[in-house]
Amino acid sequence: MTNDMGALLEKAVAKVRQLKPGDVVEGIVLSKGKDEIILNVGAKAEGLVTGLELEDEAETAAKLKPGDKVLATVIQSEDNRGFILLSLKKAEIERDWREAVKSYEEEKILEVEILGPNRGGVVARMGSLRGFIPFSHLALANKMLANSGKLAGKVVKAKIIELNRDIDRLVLSEREALSKGERAQEQTALGKIKVGEKYEGEITSVTPFAAFVKFGDFEGMVHVSELSWEKTADATKVVKAGDKLSVVVTEVNPEEGRVMLSHRKTLPNPWEKIAEKYTVGSKIKGKVTKIADFGAFVELEPGIEGLIHVTETTGPLSEGDEVEARVLEVDPKKQKIALSLKAVGAAWR
Repeated sequence: MTNDMGALLEKAVAKVRQLKPGDVVEGIVLSKGKDEIILNVGAKAEGLVTGLELEDEAETAAKLKPGDKVLATVIQSEDNRGFILLSLKKAEIERDWREAVKSYEEEKILEVEILGPNRGGVVARMGSLRGFIPFSHLALANKMLANSGKLAGKVVKAKIIELNRDIDRLVLSEREALSKGERAQEQTALGKIKVGEKYEGEITSVTPFAAFVKFGDFEGMVHVSELSWEKTADATKVVKAGDKLSVVVTEVNPEEGRVMLSHRKTLPNPWEKIAEKYTVGSKIKGKVTKIADFGAFVELEPGIEGLIHVTETTGPLSEGDEVEARVLEVDPKKQKIALSLKAVGAAWR
């Protein structure tokens, strides 16, 4: 009888969990106070979560009630009151990875927050985890928002398509979360936009390199070089958000959700009658706008520049100089005008 009791005692002791700092345990909420939660973790002592260890991004503590199960990380095997000290905050990553694995296996649609761009896509937050959505896996409308830098902070629906915890790899797809009908609708809508068509739009935002224009249900980009026939280095100095702008579609890329536009193509082309205005052999006046190793660019009128090759100068030139030059060659198709300072004082044949 004594031996039987001893065996039972040994068996009971074996069942009591021996926990050490760093262990992740599942506990059952026994009680919940304002600043502490007590858990049954299947050990000799009860677990206690208190203070900052209650705080995590998902606000787990606020959602718990007696009887709920929750993961926690051991931070101290036993304090002076006999409690096992636990942390919800430190267990958050473990909880989120387990949820990610479950969602991946069940092909569950999740809601994730876009944090910002990354090379080839965007970074999304799923609880305490960070995932990557490749650009090709964004929905069309969000590709357009990403192109204009407006996707950060937006919550989107997505599915996990690749998961590897060993290397912290979590890849998601917004397109996989779309229904077949939604995908078909995307392609049909984009297919209505044709290269060469003209639209009236409104500028939604401007960066130094481009203006983003909303037309109908779409948004396209006008590169700074397509805003005017004049050379412009900074789009913010030419247009602003809210401006109305006529545009012509120059490119439609469904895969990248990119629509390229041009305002310049809606304006009269100053090069069309340039050969009549600047005849070979005539003298013209202009201002030096740029100095290069091979020569100097001279503005003859807005949108029209000529080049004085270094072999056709008579001395050093600086930006802003007013010069008189002779026209050596005019090529409207290539939009080039060759000028000479040397030939100004010489007889022209």
